[in-house]
Amino acid sequence: MESFREQLKQKSTDELIQLALTASDIEDTPGWDAIWTLRERATRDVFEAARGLCASDDPHRRTVGVDILAQLGLPERAYLDETLNLFFTFIDTEQDHSVLNSVTVGLGHITPEPRKVEPLLKLRHHPDPEVRFGVALGLAGEENPSAIQTLIELSSDEDGDVRDWATFALGSQIETDTPEIREALFRRANDPHDASAAPGEGVVGLAIRQDERAFELIIPYLQAGNAGTLIFEAAEVLADPRLYPLLVKLRDDPDYDEYERSCLEDAIIACQSS
Repeated sequence: MESFREQLKQKSTDELIQLALTASDIEDTPGWDAIWTLRERATRDVFEAARGLCASDDPHRRTVGVDILAQLGLPERAYLDETLNLFFTFIDTEQDHSVLNSVTVGLGHITPEPRKVEPLLKLRHHPDPEVRFGVALGLAGEENPSAIQTLIELSSDEDGDVRDWATFALGSQIETDTPEIREALFRRANDPHDASAAPGEGVVGLAIRQDERAFELIIPYLQAGNAGTLIFEAAEVLADPRLYPLLVKLRDDPDYDEYERSCLEDAIIACQSS
């Protein structure tokens, strides 16, 4: 029986646009299937239809237009320069935070792309956390010093999701290693009151840079028996044999799921063989 996605490929661009407009924040819906089909089609008429949505007075239609263009033609980009110009115009003129979130997140799918850094910096102090989150995601992977400085600032953001992604981008998505980056990662990793994933991302980032403080930060998690996948990832990267006995003790913990156990085993192997 032909799948729904295969059926969508037989529809016209106009039909797909109408279905795409039913998309919501839940991505596993027919509307999002239509968006992905349009992205894969990536013809000139798809680009023009999406650009037409971006010119609408309705924020939802603008958001759907941006979402289509954000990954148009992946893995090969289609109409990249025109898309960037449109997105940069949005950054200067758009007031709706949902549209700006889609624009900034969309720019995160266009990387590395040095042209996007300066426009994204304009939104780093935006009052809406969804927009600042998009800025952090949009700057991930960029080695530009201004991008890195902004990620350092966002790693201390008041919003947990923003801190989480900014710390991940600093720790795992760039190769640059400076004292400023390490201190930002350490501040996050050493914050016991942070309930987001940022502390774990901070430990991973320090471990990637073979910072000795990563070892000291990993130990309490293992001793308390509440280590998760990020701590196991940090232990694997650090590959310090001093961690091996504590990791082995966690093998009998019944609370870990299959993926967590796989991460634990990877860490055990790395620390045993180092």
